[in-house]
This record gives sequence, C-alpha cells and structure tokens, in this order.
Amino acid sequence: MRTILVRLISLCCFQYTNAQIAKIPFKKMGKGMAIQIAINDAEKAWMIFDTGATMTAIDSTYATQIGLKADYSNNFGGASGSKQLSFSNRNQIHIATKLSLENITVVMPNLSALKTDLKENVVGIIGYNILMNYKVLIDYKSQTIALYKFEDELSFNDYKELDFTFDNNITIPQFDIEIELSKNEKIKGKVLFDTGAALSLMLNVPFIEENGIETKLKSIQVLEKETKSLNGNFKADKGELDGLTINGYSFCNVEIFLPSKNLKSGVSAMNGYLGILGNEIIKQFHWIIDYEAMKLYMKSNDLYTSDI
Repeated sequence: MRTILVRLISLCCFQYTNAQIAKIPFKKMGKGMAIQIAINDAEKAWMIFDTGATMTAIDSTYATQIGLKADYSNNFGGASGSKQLSFSNRNQIHIATKLSLENITVVMPNLSALKTDLKENVVGIIGYNILMNYKVLIDYKSQTIALYKFEDELSFNDYKELDFTFDNNITIPQFDIEIELSKNEKIKGKVLFDTGAALSLMLNVPFIEENGIETKLKSIQVLEKETKSLNGNFKADKGELDGLTINGYSFCNVEIFLPSKNLKSGVSAMNGYLGILGNEIIKQFHWIIDYEAMKLYMKSNDLYTSDI
C-alpha cells in the first residue's frame, strides 16, 4: 500500500510539474495573430502577439482612454529607425484567467496605421513580456498559444531543435538561415525571428549591398507603396529568391523585400544581419519557444509548402 501511495504521489507531482498554465486562443489578423489582453482595469482588447516586440506597446489614443499616464519619454527603435515616444511604468497585464504580468513598462506609439491596415480595433502589441516569463507553444492548427513553466518538460516528438542568441542586446531570437541566389550561389546569414512581420523575409540594407543581391535575384519589382513600420514608413522593393533553408526545411521561389539604400537607421540598416524572418514562413510550423534555454523547437504543420 505504501509503495502504491508513493507512486501515486510521484505521478501527481509529475502531472503538476508539467501542467499547462494557460492556453490562449489567437485570432488570425492580417498575416499575423492577435490575442485578447486586458491592461490594468480596462476591458479585454485585441493585441498583436509579436516575437519581434521587445516591449509591450499600447496605442497612444487607447492609452489615454484607459487612463495610462506617461512617466517619461525616450527614443524607441524599430525596423526603420528610432522615434521619441512616451512610456508608462507599473502596469498590470492580464493575459489569461487569474494570470497576470505585474509592474510592466509599456511604450505608447500611435498605432492608427496598423489599425487601418488590419481593419481591426487593435490596441497594442505584446511579445517579450510573455516570452521572458513562460515557455510558449504556438500551435497554428488549433490557433492557440500555450504557456508553461520553464522547468516543464514538453514532448519534442517530430520537432527540430534550433539554438538562438540575443546579439547586440536585441531580445529577439536570432539564428542563421541560408538563401539561394541565381547560379546556385548560397549565402548564410543571421535573421531575427519576427511573427509580427507580415512577410516571408526582408533583407537588411548592408547585406544587400555587400553581396550584390539585386543582381542575383530571379526577379525584382519596384514598389510605389511604402512599407510601414512602428516608427515610420520606408521604401522597399520586392524580389524573388531561388531558395531558402531554415534548420533543414527548404523553400523555393521565395518572395522577399529589399529596403531602400536610403534607410540609414533601425534594425534593417544594421550590419551583421541577413534580415528579418517573418510570419509567412514562421506560420508554416508549430513552435516551442524557450527563452531560458535559448532554444526554439519547430515542427512543420499543414500550411508547410516548399514553394512560397
């Protein structure tokens, strides 16, 4: 009887240790995903879930509506440069029933352009504040984001492991991919893992110039419409790669974006990066994201196709 009791206690402990803390449904919104979040005492509202968001951002107009006060102003960087923005300290973010993030600083940009593009009443963007506190499983089939403790051991059946870094003090997962250009030329480089980027891949300006990319693409199209980012718009052309490989998964005929050479600041103007990997590729996999172990785990889903 004592042996059986010990086994039952062990089993209960194991189940509790690996218990899911929360499962949050997400809504497809544009080419990204959004979850419902409540700030302080406000009602739930839609926010983009974005691994490229190093801080939680709350739309400035909505922030005024719910009574957020600016505690200070500072420069805030994005893909196309930096901008002076207001910040609010000591906020509570409710991400699920009885699950909240405490004492959170939020930045308050104008997100009206994002709302217009999505035709949705989006009030903010969140990423790092969730990812730094929980092991996260993104399931694009069930459209859920599950949260676990970092010490929880999940099943990695059929998942491929991928180490990442936070180089240059940028708290966005970074790892190498390989692209294929004309004449079978292949180049490896580091990308930023960004579910909030509504594209397959955007190359960085120095990478384009150093490797003569524009002369080595299957096609290139000059775009009249500017590309939008959190800190402003910028010109970018569209091209097509022969191929792209990420952690053993291959794609062909990959649509990419090439920012204008006039872009001199922001992440897309930084040296040492191939570019930004966006959600058009990311969504073709289920992901386990572990910021404590600095590892990603990826498994192809029903959206996976080699030709994008």
